[in-house]
Amino acid sequence: MALALTNKRRWRFSLASLLFLTFYLCGLFAGYRVGYWEGKSGGAKARLIVKTYPVADLISGTPSSSGVQTIDFKSLTDVIRVTVAPETWKGDGLGQGEMQPYPANLSLIVAQTDDVHEQLSAMLGALRQAQRAASAKTKKL
Repeated sequence: MALALTNKRRWRFSLASLLFLTFYLCGLFAGYRVGYWEGKSGGAKARLIVKTYPVADLISGTPSSSGVQTIDFKSLTDVIRVTVAPETWKGDGLGQGEMQPYPANLSLIVAQTDDVHEQLSAMLGALRQAQRAASAKTKKL
């Protein structure tokens, strides 16, 4: 009789263990799946970060007939959209990054991923360096 009681307890214990193991494995696979999709979508790098870039030295303004100067952000934003990760901008319908001019302080407000922000900073630095080189060249002439 004691042997039958022991086997019955052992069966209850193993059934509870099996249930625990099943829930544990389900949680493990669910966590793996969430992590997999987070990593596949870029994870933290895919989150949009908003930064402001002062571009007063890179944009051109032309006086209009009313005496008010019109500022041309379009040429700079077009260059940025074509050269810096063109597939990530919202206007093309593929990405989710956005760029808006802010004429009050002559800057661009950009919502983009961290990688694209690094590329954009490098490109703006290269444009400034090229502009300085061109102005130094014209001063020598």
